[in-house]
Amino acid sequence: MANQRKQEQINFEEAQLHFRNARTYNQWWSAICKAAEQMDFAWLSLKTKDKDGTVQTEVWRLANAQPGLSDVVIMTVPVRNHPTAAPMEFEIAILINGSLESAGHRAKLFGRLIDEHEVISSG
Repeated sequence: MANQRKQEQINFEEAQLHFRNARTYNQWWSAICKAAEQMDFAWLSLKTKDKDGTVQTEVWRLANAQPGLSDVVIMTVPVRNHPTAAPMEFEIAILINGSLESAGHRAKLFGRLIDEHEVISSG
């Protein structure tokens, strides 16, 4: 378990570098997807509700993976640091990989990335 935690921390720190270098929305989204891959997510989606009520959804999925629902932890993560009034939320599906504790730890690290790195506006 200690080696797994150490690797999770290394992956988190690498993800932070991608976020720090993001200057556009596409780079920010790319950093999100890279973090999801490094943190062993099965998929994630980002839903944004525009002021007119339109819901926009972006999705990333792990290539060549179709895990069963008993193999993932699914969470909804609100995005609270968006500079506009548009409500946003992630749905994340984290591969359990043998340990619910590990999946929870990776969810916590992802939440920290979202808290620390503001969404870059797409327009």
